[in-house]
Amino acid sequence: MLQSELNAEEWLNQANVEDIKKESEFPFERARRVTPEENHKFRAAISEQSGMELRKRGGYY
Repeated sequence: MLQSELNAEEWLNQANVEDIKKESEFPFERARRVTPEENHKFRAAISEQSGMELRKRGGYY
């Protein structure tokens, strides 16, 4: 393995550790579910901006 490849691999490993730390900092105790009304608004906005209809993927719409 080349030195540059080793450094890249070490960098990726370090980046993954930092990402894991960031994930564990999310305040899960304050999280809430998105309401069906919010979901409908989000999907409508995405459809309008992208110019294509989103597929229905289970759940309530």
